[in-house]
Amino acid sequence: MESEGRRLLARCGVRAAVEWVERVPPAERSAAVHCLHAEALALAGDLDAAAAILLPLADDPSPDVARLLGHLEYRRGRPRQALEWYARGPADGLLLAWTATAYWATGDEAACREHADRAWRAATASGDRRALVASHVALGFAAEMVGDCAAEQHHYEKALDLAEAADDRVEAARMRANLSSRLLGEARYAEAAVMADAAVAQAEAVGYLAVLGIALCNGGDALLRLGDLDAATDRFDRALAVEHRIGSQRLAYPLAGLGDVHRVRGRTSLARAAYEEAIRVCGTGGDRQGLVPALVGLARLLADQEPDVAAELADRAHRDAKGPAAIRTLLALGWVAVGKGDHAAAADLAGQAAGKARLHRDRARLAEALELVAVARPARARVSLAEARTIWADTGAEPDARRITVLLGALPHAGADDRAAARAAREALAAQGIPSPVPGDPVVIRTLGRFEVRVAGEPLPRSVWQSRKARDLLRMLVVRRGRGIAREELGRLLWREDSDRVAHRLSVALSTVRSALDPAGDLVVADQQTVALDTGRAAVDLEDFLADAQDGLRTGDRGVLAAAEAAYTGDLFEDEPYDDWAVALREELRAVYLRVTRTLAAGTADVDEAAYYYQRLLAKDPYDEQAHRALVSTLTAAGRHGAAARARARFADAVRTLSLS
Repeated sequence: MESEGRRLLARCGVRAAVEWVERVPPAERSAAVHCLHAEALALAGDLDAAAAILLPLADDPSPDVARLLGHLEYRRGRPRQALEWYARGPADGLLLAWTATAYWATGDEAACREHADRAWRAATASGDRRALVASHVALGFAAEMVGDCAAEQHHYEKALDLAEAADDRVEAARMRANLSSRLLGEARYAEAAVMADAAVAQAEAVGYLAVLGIALCNGGDALLRLGDLDAATDRFDRALAVEHRIGSQRLAYPLAGLGDVHRVRGRTSLARAAYEEAIRVCGTGGDRQGLVPALVGLARLLADQEPDVAAELADRAHRDAKGPAAIRTLLALGWVAVGKGDHAAAADLAGQAAGKARLHRDRARLAEALELVAVARPARARVSLAEARTIWADTGAEPDARRITVLLGALPHAGADDRAAARAAREALAAQGIPSPVPGDPVVIRTLGRFEVRVAGEPLPRSVWQSRKARDLLRMLVVRRGRGIAREELGRLLWREDSDRVAHRLSVALSTVRSALDPAGDLVVADQQTVALDTGRAAVDLEDFLADAQDGLRTGDRGVLAAAEAAYTGDLFEDEPYDDWAVALREELRAVYLRVTRTLAAGTADVDEAAYYYQRLLAKDPYDEQAHRALVSTLTAAGRHGAAARARARFADAVRTLSLS
């Protein structure tokens, strides 16, 4: 085991190595065999068992013991504690390489470079293959921090060649995970996804859980950009399970990835929860690789609605970010500046981000910087957005290319081709479950419960409408859900007559609606025959409710279903229920809400939760016999006989009322 154990681990994997070590009686295992056992357990994700083996050897640690104890802390997402262990051991090439890696994780560029160089010299002098592989990885990290992309890729590829030449499948899995990270950094998403899948397959084959989680996250990031959101979610969920099993603070990586998926899908509450959990998980361990993306994601999410909170998050991220991670933080600061109305600062930050993105070959962040320029400098919007779209299309990031196409179609004086492309892009995004961007100050239209319109966050007073007819016109257009309605029909519905005067009145009402919502006139689309509301350019609560409800019912995602249920704050135009033209949509929305609530009630084993949703359902439909019976049955099965009796009495009252009527 002393002479061949490491080769067995490299070629046959973790399970084989553990099995062979455990054939040796514990009393007969040397320190070298104990280290091999601990290393195999650590690779398999059993960090506590590995620590139990190593800690008795820690009083005067050998390089292997110090390296492995530091490695355990590094795998837990605590690089600062890892450095404390690395400093206790005699420095050989392998220990120096892992020290450089920990300094990379903390963002210490100078220390990373120093220890990577020392590791290379020591490994070259000793001829130790493992040390050579690790030193190339450390040199790759050091190159990444200063934007030397060619050197970074060279060192990763060299490390992979060395690992494969020695048939070291364990190290080869780690190298493929690193290469997938490099490909992600250059926005080579399709290649990154393939490389990440190869790393996942190899890590699973050898039982290398510590790398498996990273490779899954890299695959998730690539698939998210490529537009396969379900597959991306699967990768992040699997990575989350792996990191839970290990007990690692690297839970932050998949949590931030899930936050990104939710943000892209427009699920802001779920995104916020994921980002905030990722930030809590990171704690004070010093792992900027997990912390910075979560801080940036949350700052971007809150930039419009809570700019002061977003500013604190972005500032914190910028203080912690080093190397290419700083590009993300500059962009987050730029969007916060936009949220605060400081477009000059946003333009300056976009310029800084673009410069760093070019240095690091980061095409994705360059495209994002161009999008920020388009908002901060409207005169350059068309040119900047067109270039951003070209970059996204070249990288294969179709959802981002479509998102920019929507923005181009919404620019003032956009041509017919741009508008047609924008409509097609909106449809394609909707098919992927991705909401279209709302350019400029969003218009929010609330129809569930009390009718209300907000522009730039402020509710419009009734006086803005000048007459009830203009307000009713907007309500009719909302009910049509983006479909056109003939001018003659609008005239009959609003004034119950058909005359030349009606056409003039309708033009006046249209002008009032446009002035209130959208002075540029693009939100309300009208020609000589029809009028329509461009629902892709306004946030309409009933559209959001239907999208979440349909998605939740399709996937069974209780978080989405619960969000849809909570979003249903009342029936359509509940404060004005007597308009015949709204009845059909009101009943459709109500039926969808009842289905969502019934699904939530029936799909949980929690008695309180089930009872809550059944009661919500009965509040909306007191005569739903199925819901009454299910509520009584649920309470009775849980032994809550008093509550069941009261529920049974309400059921009887409902039946009696129906009989009387």
